[in-house]
Amino acid sequence: MAAITDISSASADLRLWFKLQNKEQPTLGDVQTLITLRWVYFRDNWAAIKQKLEVKIPTSDDPNTFASQIEDLEFFIGVNRNNSNNPFNSTTYDRFNFVFDSLIVNTIAPTAQETAIVTAGTNRVQNFGRNDFLRIRQSLVDARDLYAGTVSGSDATYDAIYGKSSVVGLRAANAYDVQQMKGIQDGIRACDYVLSNPTMLPTYTIDPFALARSNANNPNYLVNSSNDGILAQLRYGESLANVANRYLGSADRWMEIAIANGLKPPYIDETGETLALTANGSGNQISVAAADISGVENINKLAIGQPVFLRSTTLPFDEQRSVTNISVVPVSGEIIVTLDGASDLDRFTTADSALIQIYKLNTINSKFLIMIPTGTSPKSAIVSNEEPWFLRTKASDLKQVGVDLALDENNDLAWLPTGDLSLSYGLNNAAQALRIKFSVERGELQRSPEFGLVNIIGRKMNDFTALQRTLTTNIVQVVKRDSRFSEVTSINISRLTGASGILVNLVVRLSGSGTNVPLTFKINTQQE
Repeated sequence: MAAITDISSASADLRLWFKLQNKEQPTLGDVQTLITLRWVYFRDNWAAIKQKLEVKIPTSDDPNTFASQIEDLEFFIGVNRNNSNNPFNSTTYDRFNFVFDSLIVNTIAPTAQETAIVTAGTNRVQNFGRNDFLRIRQSLVDARDLYAGTVSGSDATYDAIYGKSSVVGLRAANAYDVQQMKGIQDGIRACDYVLSNPTMLPTYTIDPFALARSNANNPNYLVNSSNDGILAQLRYGESLANVANRYLGSADRWMEIAIANGLKPPYIDETGETLALTANGSGNQISVAAADISGVENINKLAIGQPVFLRSTTLPFDEQRSVTNISVVPVSGEIIVTLDGASDLDRFTTADSALIQIYKLNTINSKFLIMIPTGTSPKSAIVSNEEPWFLRTKASDLKQVGVDLALDENNDLAWLPTGDLSLSYGLNNAAQALRIKFSVERGELQRSPEFGLVNIIGRKMNDFTALQRTLTTNIVQVVKRDSRFSEVTSINISRLTGASGILVNLVVRLSGSGTNVPLTFKINTQQE
């Protein structure tokens, strides 16, 4: 029954944490180290203490047990009154827990030693994080299962699923046993409540903003300090549309949430993937293979600022870190990943099957909080010139390029996997604009007769120099008609070997800067 005895400290920590949250005074049961220091006080003041305890019996969760423990403690004190040794030890609390749980620490003025103990204990518990609650929960689960097995209440299927050894039942369960196991289960539920509400933990191990910060395309959008949003827990299995409906009143507003958190398709990744370490961790660095078992390169799955979760068979809980640097070893292609935090990653070894858990970039999952933008409203049908969020950090020359619908290589509209139209902006949009200009034949557009490239189909190639001049003049004219571009900085027109066509390589400069946009395209000189 050692595991059951061991949970007293875990239960005390849990009770003390909740009391500190509610600004309540701790009891001797919450700081059990003090019990051994209070023997003389109990011995010399038992009559007064008993009188105060008996007043509390009617309001106790179990009046009969409370009254019984008071009588037992009175007998215990009487037997040990003349004992030269301190009879209060580490097991005393378990015998008289109702008594000690009802006595406030500051009922009497604490000594300097007791004050130091209380201060250290409360500071330790006040700063509990996720791993502390996982530890407490595991202690309670182990004690509950052992208790159940001892009183012939174990379940073979449960033991098989969770890899637990069956316990030989020693006796049948009675009402007291059921009550004890209910108390343990209540503690487990309390841990679950805290763990499912991570904002309750000031030192929560998993940074709820880590994914949002690493996802954000706009570094000026500080999700972690924004006054324009509320935090929400993404429920396992729900979509952004569900979240939008719950918080913004319309499932159609899911894109506002995606934009606020810098999310991209598939937006939500609950599964992620694991990458095994190729060597033992060292300092702040770990190493992973160049590619996964499917041959997909791992370098494209990692990014600076990305949260990762370290795991090992010898460690009970995952440990979250953030990527601070990524480098590739020449020849082998092995990836060296530098992480933040303490330089103690030697704890993660290949012998212990160490690995890291990662999630798709620019996605969110139920481990993290998601920010819900507030003060927003459904988008107006009126077109405005408001600058898109993804252009706010771009240079002015890239801003003036504008935003268009993205086209694929066949000049058809490009669609996202979600069914949304893809957008083109920045250098990509500059290149797309040029590609459109040179894929349209001049005169083809009745309202823009000067738009497009001059038609050279049917022109003979024997005077290639004249053809080059014609194309060069036309290309320069087309570029200069667009205020987004200042000039053609270089152009090279050559024949395609073994084909009736021309290859054009040119570099166009954006207006107001030295940013160059390279473009290569082919021109067919024969009628199809």
